[in-house]
Amino acid sequence: MTLREAIRDISDDEWLAISIHHCLIGKVPKKYITGKVLNYEVIDAKGPKNTKDYVLHRFLVRDGHAS
Repeated sequence: MTLREAIRDISDDEWLAISIHHCLIGKVPKKYITGKVLNYEVIDAKGPKNTKDYVLHRFLVRDGHAS
């Protein structure tokens, strides 16, 4: 499943933490996620986790085109 498919039902104001190879590449509201990362393959997903200020979803992804 691609990240685009995995986040389809998540509200634009909820936050996503996206990691590749267990290294965080970004943590922002969903509405700011654009570009080729949306086509990355989701390896693992966790959440939602409610914090004081926002709801967080965590995704571990990989570039499906990398060899």
